[in-house]
Amino acid sequence: GLIPHPAVNYSSPSATGSLTFTPISGIAGTATVTVTVNDAGPVNNITTRTFTVTVNAAPTITGLTNLSLLEDTASAPLPFTIADAETAATALTVQAFSSNPSVVAPGGLTLAGTGASRSITLTPVPDQSGFSTISVTVADGSGNITTNAFLVTVLSVNDAPTLAPLSNLGLAQNAGPQTVNLSGIGSGAPNENQVLVVTATSGNPSLVPAPTVNYASPAAIGSLTFTPVPGASGSAVITVKVMDDGGTDRSGIDSITRTFTVEVAAAQPPTLEIQWVGGQIVVSWSTNSGSGWKLGFAIEINGPWFAVPGTPSVTAGRYTVTLPASGEAGYFRLCAGCSLPSVPRPPVLTVTRADEEIILSWPEGDGNFVLQVSENVVNPEWFNTGATPVVNAGVASVTLPATGTAQFFRLCATCSSGTPLSPEPPPLTVTRDGDELILQWSVVTGTFVLESAADIVIPEWEPVPATPQVTSHTATVTLSAFDDGQLYFRLRRP
Repeated sequence: GLIPHPAVNYSSPSATGSLTFTPISGIAGTATVTVTVNDAGPVNNITTRTFTVTVNAAPTITGLTNLSLLEDTASAPLPFTIADAETAATALTVQAFSSNPSVVAPGGLTLAGTGASRSITLTPVPDQSGFSTISVTVADGSGNITTNAFLVTVLSVNDAPTLAPLSNLGLAQNAGPQTVNLSGIGSGAPNENQVLVVTATSGNPSLVPAPTVNYASPAAIGSLTFTPVPGASGSAVITVKVMDDGGTDRSGIDSITRTFTVEVAAAQPPTLEIQWVGGQIVVSWSTNSGSGWKLGFAIEINGPWFAVPGTPSVTAGRYTVTLPASGEAGYFRLCAGCSLPSVPRPPVLTVTRADEEIILSWPEGDGNFVLQVSENVVNPEWFNTGATPVVNAGVASVTLPATGTAQFFRLCATCSSGTPLSPEPPPLTVTRDGDELILQWSVVTGTFVLESAADIVIPEWEPVPATPQVTSHTATVTLSAFDDGQLYFRLRRP
């Protein structure tokens, strides 16, 4: 049965009483309880009342057991099953709780699944270990809640110690004592209080003896000191190792290694070999001199000098750098232990046309640049425009007359001086063809204004009111011929 016979609590002739009963555990369903009152009279002595008792079964949850995890490692999805006699599994509410949020925080409990098949994934708090009881509850909405609790043990794992990366070092021969600072030294986790040991070795003791380590645990900084062997040149790889005492149990890591290279350049730079190969400049030097040399470039022998971009390749015992030919004279040199700036990147050059003028502008604060012009961009011959920029609100601008032919402009940082545009005008050819005068000149050397005057002794030069037509780098102006008087023409640089 579902409900045993209730116990009656009543004393006659009281108007009230009660029944007490306890449903049998583990059984759900309904039962009808009948209550009878008898006054022992001869007739009409019995009254009967009934009521129904419904016992709702609690939901069930199965499949979760104790487990162990490694520090900083999430579990796989842990499957479990839920059910209820009266409520569909899709209508059941599942929740999860952690008894120790410092080991498994609420955000580290991820529930998934639908229907009867559910899962939970556990993600411990980073760098933490210990115990936590995880309680998973399922509720049916009728007040019945079932809990499945299991113990999670997060096992400690030694985190790798830390050491900041180290930069390579270029030195000249006989550079003397050197100090390299170490930083970022640590145990790897805030809760790991360990003894740290720093060691350093040299891959080429004949050039750089094993460095002396200056460090006291648990400081975050330290240093190395060493002196390259006098008269020696070449390269040595220095290996720095930080080790803690946390061990390697459960795949723990107890050390970290960083390396850097010390390049000691020979006192005299090696001979540079410069070749022109297929429209490119190939600069090379012997690898026997070590790799501590920096290749510099300048337009003028007295500088300014800039670092050639890119890393040299090694071919047949030579360091090699291949560069595109710029069409300009240039100088190369090798230096050791020097600091060469990068070639300044030119700013954006804006070119606009306003009637018969070309306006070129660029941000003035980006450095000092020379404005150059060329009639050809395939095999250019660059000329300095010679125009002085006007600076307004941080913008440099140059205004030039339009030539009617294609022109190419650039800003050059390394061109502190260059080939100026020719101050002399090109030859002006004047021919007559019937009723027309045809005037022609070359525009290769720059832009010129065609002017005329009626008198050559005391000339009053005025611009010819005609727009040149440019074809194949030749400007042409056609005028109506005249038979009275003389007219003189000239070309003038604007």
